[in-house]
Formats: sequence, structure tokens, C-alpha cells
Amino acid sequence: MELSQVRQIEARIKQDVRHINELFTLESMLLQTKDKTLFTALMHSLRQLFLFFAQKGDLRKENHAKEKKKSRTEKDTISSSEATKQLQNWLWDRYLSFVDEMLKRVAQESDDQIQSGAFRTLMELISSEEMFGTSEQKYKFGNETFLRLIQRLVELPVWSAEFASMVKGEYVRAYYDVQYYLLKDLTHILSRDQQSTEIHTEMIVRNAFKLLKMAKIPERSEDLDSFLIKLPQASDSASDNDVINEEEDEDDIADKSAKRKFRAVDGKSEKFKHRLQSLQSHRVEFSSCWIALLRQKLPSSMYRSVLSALPDQVMPHLVNPLLLSDFLSDSYNVGGVTSLLALNSLFILMQEYNLDCPDFYSKLYILLEDPTLLSVRQRDRFFDLLDVFLSSTHLPAYLTAAFAKRLARVCLQAETGAILFIVPLVYNLVLRHKECTQLIHRTGAFDPSAAEEASRRREELSCKNQVDAAAQNLHTNSTQVELKDGNDPYCADEKDPLKSQALKSSLWELYSLKHHYNAEVAAQACWFEVKLRQHFIDLKPHVDVTYQKIFEKQIKRQANGPVHLGHEPFTKLFVDSDAFTNAFSF
Repeated sequence: MELSQVRQIEARIKQDVRHINELFTLESMLLQTKDKTLFTALMHSLRQLFLFFAQKGDLRKENHAKEKKKSRTEKDTISSSEATKQLQNWLWDRYLSFVDEMLKRVAQESDDQIQSGAFRTLMELISSEEMFGTSEQKYKFGNETFLRLIQRLVELPVWSAEFASMVKGEYVRAYYDVQYYLLKDLTHILSRDQQSTEIHTEMIVRNAFKLLKMAKIPERSEDLDSFLIKLPQASDSASDNDVINEEEDEDDIADKSAKRKFRAVDGKSEKFKHRLQSLQSHRVEFSSCWIALLRQKLPSSMYRSVLSALPDQVMPHLVNPLLLSDFLSDSYNVGGVTSLLALNSLFILMQEYNLDCPDFYSKLYILLEDPTLLSVRQRDRFFDLLDVFLSSTHLPAYLTAAFAKRLARVCLQAETGAILFIVPLVYNLVLRHKECTQLIHRTGAFDPSAAEEASRRREELSCKNQVDAAAQNLHTNSTQVELKDGNDPYCADEKDPLKSQALKSSLWELYSLKHHYNAEVAAQACWFEVKLRQHFIDLKPHVDVTYQKIFEKQIKRQANGPVHLGHEPFTKLFVDSDAFTNAFSF
């Protein structure tokens, strides 16, 4: 069949309904042809024909349903009206067959052009399904077909970049009603049959996450101004489920377990508007979809992607971000990079939503035990949060000392960029908490410092009699710090900062950094040998230091003079006293 024949058949069917049987010919060719150009032409013609009959009122879903309920006795006498109904039923069957073929092409087609064309065809039919019914409802989104389409998308084994970009750019981000029903249908797919392993496969969860990332909730209700299907005016007739009151309590809208109470439209009141124009309605569906996704078993790589997306892309648009507390707490307990990624979102819940996390600092202390976390891509954000967590002046001295000691110990294995941040951070900790100055005042011989000696003398003078003084000396001797001969009382393997005995130790690790190969690290280590400053060190320049930046800084460095390569210039390869002088002749 030629392309001109396809257009001729389409024109004949539109001109005279007696040629309606040729519609079946077009469908048969659509199923059989392997030519991409011919398939595209057939798909376009069939779409135009079905929309043509829908506008005429011959493509009706209700008529098809009523006809199936009739008994045989009612069909014995075939009148002209009944013949029309039979035609409508036949058209509806052809329409369903066409939709099934388009869904099949979306799910199984390897050619991006045909797959995208089938998707666009389905979306045009979905936007026109309000013409398929006889109800007086002003807004009708073809969600029954759209749900089947989303089901095919989450089952796609491979997504091409072109197809994904088309779905996102032309529909999900372009129309808020498409985005709304996408979230609604994804929630339905992820929530049904949770015990079935056949549905909730890794591929389905990954594709659902891919589609969910396409959604973007606006900041204001006024931005909800683009819809695939035109919304009715407030005075038009609409169902109660599609109309809400702007002054309705948000908790009533957010309650997914109970039926939402939407008031009838007054027509004269401007307080009522369509559900799709309510920002809260979009946030409810967005929240429900994310909660449904997080209840699934997430693959490890996707797990990290989800945690990375939560702070900036998800949590600001959730109805109740505290619903993520259990998920984030469990993620924080995993350890490694997973804990690092969960740290940011967990901190937001603690800071902005008053989440109580009593073991937060203990787990953060354990997290610092892994030096590999200081070389991951998220290190700069981790350093920012670490500075915020440890900047509080209400932290007890033992906890601050434990973190200072743990960070100093990590410096012995960390890369240069991490050390350039950790040393100023430890400096600020000591400067902020005066009780920690004893960690740097202990001498290299590990004898009691002058401050410790003065403190011991004050305790002796405060005793009322010799018995109290003897008891105090006995207690002091029993808890005396043993730092001689290389003994460090700090317990590096202790998980509890309170039991680590960091206050009894010293920051000898920072002293060893004086001999670091990097001159900037060595200079930072010397800060602790002079009197502490009165102002804190700005950590922002040290957050994102990498080997590449260090290298670029060094090659741009201007030398003050010629570089000294030897103590005397050479005029020949071997000196006269060298044993190789006579071994070669040049």
C-alpha cells in the first residue's frame, strides 16, 4: 500500500460512512507493515479518523457498555437506531484495538521515532477522551488509558535518551495535569500487590524513579497555568471530587486514608477552584508517590541517587517531611557513603522540623572512623555540615575533644585536600571550647602542663583538712594520665565518645603534620605552637580543595629566583674522581 492510498482511504471514510469497513483495512496494514514511513502514515490516519468519529458522536464508550447488557430478545428487531449503535460498538472495538497496538509499540518498539509517535498518539487520544462519553462533566482526563500507558513505561527494559527527553519535555514538565495523574498512577502501581514479587521488580522501581524525577512541583499556585486539557470555569458544572475550597484545612487534603471533603461549587464564590489548580493537591500526590517509592526495596545505586535527591528536590515539596524520618534514620545507620548522603536530609529534619535524634553525634563520631569518606564526591557538602554540627558552644567538652582527636587521627591517612580542611576545623574547635586547650598544652615529654599543675594546686587548697587532701591526691593519682613511653589513653576503637578518654590525650597527630610534604599543611600544623587567635578561621576556602586545585596552584606559583638543583654547576657528565670517568670515551 502506498502513502497516497492511505490518504485516499481516510478521505473516503470521512466523506461517506458506507466506506467504514476500510477502517479495518488500515488497522490490518498497521499490524502487518514493517515500513517505518508507511506505519507512521497509517498511525496518523487512524488517529484522525477516530477523532473525527468522536467529534461526530459515533465513538461512545457508554453505548458500547449498554449494548452488552441487552438481552437477545431486545436485539431481534433491528431498527435504524440499533444499527447505528452496532456501528458505534464496532468503532469502539476498533478504537480499543488501535490503543492496544499503540501501547504495544511504546513498550516493545526499538525505533525511537515510532515509539515517540505512538506515545504522542496515545496522549492526543487521552486528551480527547472527554468526547467519548455522554456525561456533562466539563473536565475529563483519560486516566484509564493513561494508567495503562504508565504501566508500560515502568516495564520498559531500556529507555533511550531521546524518548525520555520527549516524555519529560513535551508532557510531564509541560502540563501540570499530566504530571498530577502521573504521580497518582505511579502511586497506584507501586502500592498495589506489595507482596507480589512479579510486579515490584528492580526494573519497575528504577523506571518509576526515572518518571518521578521528571515531576517538578511549582512554588506558587499561580504557576499552575499549563494543562493538556482546558479546565472548566468555577461556574461550570463539575464533580465535587474535582473542586476544592482554597480555605479548606490542609490536613483534610493531606489525609489520604480518609475521603476528602470537597464542597459543592457555588458559582458566585471565587474561593472554589479545580483540584488541579491547588498547589496542595499536587503536593499531596507528590508526597504519596515518594512514600510509595521509599517503601520498595531499592537497589544500592538507586538508593544513593534517592538520598542525593531528597534535600533539594523532594523535601521542600512534601506535605510532611517528617514521614521520611524512619527511612533517613535507617539509612544513617547503614554506614559509609549511604550514611554520608542521609546526613544532609536528616539535619534538615532536625533543624527545621525539630526531629529528635539522641544518638546523632555518636553515629557521626563512628562515621568519621572511615577515612575513605574524605575522598568521595560529596566531601565538600559533608565538610559544610560537619562544620555546622560542631559549631555549637553547647556541646560538652568530652564530645568536642573526642571529635578533635578523631579528626586529628584521620589526618594521618587522609589526602591533602581533606587535611587542609580538618586542621582549621580542629583549631576552631579548640578555640571555641577552652577545655580542649589542654590537648595542645601538654608538652612533647607528656609531662603535666602548667595549666594542669595549677588546677591540681587549686584542688589541694580547696580541701578543708589533710584527710580531704589525701583523698583528693589518691583520686588524682588513680586517674593520672599516662602518656609517657608512647602510651596514648585515647581509645580509637571505642564507639562511645564519652568512653574514648580523649580529654586525657593530646593532639600529637597534628604535631606530626609539621613534617608533611605539602608546605601549606605543615604551616597549618604550626598554628598550634603559638598563642591561639581571638577569631575563628574561615573554612570556606578549604572545603573543596582537591589534588587538581593544589597542582594548578603550584604550577602558577611564581618563584622568587632560579630553582636550586645542585650545590655547584656541572660541566661534564662525570667528575674526575668518579669511577666511570675512564669507562666511556666520548
